[in-house]
Amino acid sequence: MKKNKPNSMCTEDLYNQRLDRILKAVALEKPDRTPVVLEYSGFAANATHTPMAAFLKSPRTNIDTMIKAFELVGDGDAINYGAFWPYGLCYDFMAKVRVPGVDLPDNEMWQVVDAGLIALLHLDSDWTRELERFKELPRGKCILAFDGETAIFKAKEILGDHMCIMGDVPASMLFLKQPEDIYAYCTRLIRQLGPQGFILQSGCDIPANAKLENVQAVVAAAVG
Repeated sequence: MKKNKPNSMCTEDLYNQRLDRILKAVALEKPDRTPVVLEYSGFAANATHTPMAAFLKSPRTNIDTMIKAFELVGDGDAINYGAFWPYGLCYDFMAKVRVPGVDLPDNEMWQVVDAGLIALLHLDSDWTRELERFKELPRGKCILAFDGETAIFKAKEILGDHMCIMGDVPASMLFLKQPEDIYAYCTRLIRQLGPQGFILQSGCDIPANAKLENVQAVVAAAVG
């Protein structure tokens, strides 16, 4: 294997050369060589002999370590992210994160911990054709939320004993229909999809121009 040599090009020229490689690959054109993109986080600490706790101590230290690792590898064209902050995983996975130097020894890898949260699958557009696939997910652990396009009664027929169904008062109804129409539709949903494994909700967000009395009718149908 050839050892990478330092590149003598100026920073701007080197940037443009690497960007050109990636843009040509995206455009299905032939670059001067195959572009290489690196994606890593903890590798940066190990490659630079930086304790994991120090690597995560501050954004500045984190960025410097990521760049140093990129330079040590040499001749890469890009990096997928130039910084890594483990607390961001709390938002990505809706979970708790244990961090070295805080919850763990200094050189341990961070750990994502199951927080016992419920997965809510928000499905825009029509998923009727794919409903059988959701049987691959754990039974009684998820919520399937529709936006008014998927055949919700068909979904109950296929997934009723496997997954909780949420929905499905269309946004157009909440704006255009009358409270008695909303009440009747919601009552039908409750009777045919419930009482087990069903949560009544609007199809996606309640629109800004929804009538207040229509939204009240949704709640009234469940409360009785």
